[in-house]
Amino acid sequence: MNDNLNLWLSVEKTNTSQTKAVRSGGRQITAIDAYSQLKKATELWGPYGAAWKLDNITHEELPAFANGTILVKTSGTFCYPGGCFPGFSSGELCYKTKPKVGEGYVKIDSEIYKKNETDLITKCLSRLGFNADVFLGKFDDNKYVQGLKREEAAAVKAAAPKPPAVEDKNIPALIAHALKNSISLQKLKEIRTLTEKQIKEVSDALGEL
Repeated sequence: MNDNLNLWLSVEKTNTSQTKAVRSGGRQITAIDAYSQLKKATELWGPYGAAWKLDNITHEELPAFANGTILVKTSGTFCYPGGCFPGFSSGELCYKTKPKVGEGYVKIDSEIYKKNETDLITKCLSRLGFNADVFLGKFDDNKYVQGLKREEAAAVKAAAPKPPAVEDKNIPALIAHALKNSISLQKLKEIRTLTEKQIKEVSDALGEL
């Protein structure tokens, strides 16, 4: 495998729980939770601002359009352990609403600078392969998405705590495990009446968990 693809291949798959379908420009697209991308970058390179960050950030308010809309263009240099490259984003600082009745009113987005910076970072991360399966259109294929969901379910199942084997001598430990981890009590059907000694062992086992 080409070493140049190591980073790309490690971040290209998207967890389906971190996406949602939205409409943009008259069509449906898959939106990715921005903070899931930031979390993944932090996992790889450490806290934001050290080994990876936006540098030389500038915000430029562009001349107003005829309808009163004012755009803010945000530029910056994205740096990570592999190098640095430029990026930009833009958004509406001021715009006029379009109600079904009446003329509408002017609305100002006081969060636009922060939104632009977050969008700039996620765009730069996408160039490195983050969530590439979404940008490559794979989420338009239902079979691909269902395959991801099966992988995610298998991973959750594999990570779940395993209960002790059901043996009479392990009854107290099994009960304690079930109560502590909220697992199904179905496995406890094999358990017969507890002796006073076993009840004490259950109590002791819970105290040790």
